[in-house]
Amino acid sequence: MVALDGAKHRVDSIASNMGHLLGTGLLDAEESELVARRLTAPGMAGGFGLRTLDAASAGFNPLGYHTGSVWPHDGAIAVHGLARAGLHEAASPLAAGLVRAAAAFDHRLPELFGGHPREHYARPVPYPASCRPQAWAAASAVAVLLSVLGLEADAPGRRLKVRARVPAGYESLRIDGLTVAGLPIGVTTDHTGRVQLRAPEGFTVTVVD
Repeated sequence: MVALDGAKHRVDSIASNMGHLLGTGLLDAEESELVARRLTAPGMAGGFGLRTLDAASAGFNPLGYHTGSVWPHDGAIAVHGLARAGLHEAASPLAAGLVRAAAAFDHRLPELFGGHPREHYARPVPYPASCRPQAWAAASAVAVLLSVLGLEADAPGRRLKVRARVPAGYESLRIDGLTVAGLPIGVTTDHTGRVQLRAPEGFTVTVVD
């Protein structure tokens, strides 16, 4: 259930808010995989990110504020949760959609934009009253980057974790300006997608597949 109608009847729909449960520990592995399949189905993943409502829903409107549009921070939360749940293959196309949309907006992601399908639209459709840039949308870039890299930091324990390789499309990256415990770290990926992490002295780095 996602809402109550005017007569207080339940409204059952497939919506993006289920993605906020991923990676929290509230779902078991089977439930997480079910949510992942829902979020990455064509009705939810239109090619420019995660729609707020499935395109097959009766109330779907690609320019509806919460009824089919794409909110970058909403999709980034789902991407981050999928990565934390170990569902990297599901996270990858949603992350790629947001990166694709960001390029169309000169890398200044708006608050939200239209949930029109990429197969019919070369660029995401702007939402008429959307703020751009917008703080939540800007922060989504950080969540997506951390998810793609699998980068996790435990400052008190002096530990860092990172993926061995990034998905296709994220090769030859260089990320500077990151800090942990006030100390600088850097990440690069080569042309094969292999990740190299420059960590402060005294930190233990764990590389995971």
